[in-house]
Amino acid sequence: MIDSPELTLTLPKGLVGLPEERGFALRTDAGSGLMELCSTRPGGLDFYAAQIDRIRPGLRELLVSQGHVGANDLVLVLLAVHGEPPVLTANLAGPIVIDPNERVGRQIVLEGDEFPLRAPLSIAD
Repeated sequence: MIDSPELTLTLPKGLVGLPEERGFALRTDAGSGLMELCSTRPGGLDFYAAQIDRIRPGLRELLVSQGHVGANDLVLVLLAVHGEPPVLTANLAGPIVIDPNERVGRQIVLEGDEFPLRAPLSIAD
């Protein structure tokens, strides 16, 4: 678990479709549980994220049991707004897995109905 309000992390292979996005400052809002991944590259992209269990409780443990992530890894999902009317969604198909000790991460690609690309969220989530 990351307990600092901001840290820098590296994704050596970048994000799927965005291999140039390799460095991020990860900022956490303790009150909301939301996180902001801010690119360290000039002109880079920023993203909102949340820990996977805040979006779908138990999903992190499923990924651990399937060998996709380690027991101590932090697992984030990217959040986005899509459609009209706008709907907040979480990308469960492409979580970001971070080793909190090394501050190095990778985006993994998951397949299956339990890992939708645009899982709709409600405001209560």
